[in-house]
Amino acid sequence: MAEADMGDDKQLETQRDIFVFQCMIGCRVSDLYKMTYANIIGDCIEYVPRKTRDDRVVTVLVPLIDAAFV
Repeated sequence: MAEADMGDDKQLETQRDIFVFQCMIGCRVSDLYKMTYANIIGDCIEYVPRKTRDDRVVTVLVPLIDAAFV
């Protein structure tokens, strides 16, 4: 999927990249859109999943594979 040719459709390429990155880190769309470069800690990404934030605050630290940095 990450290698799929989307032709000249930049919007479709962006959606593909978002989907693939979400699959790599296992986050929700709403969590992804709130992330900034500050969430990157070394080779990991740190965030508070929105789904669990209301019940209890749990910070998630997800190791990133090399493909996530491309």
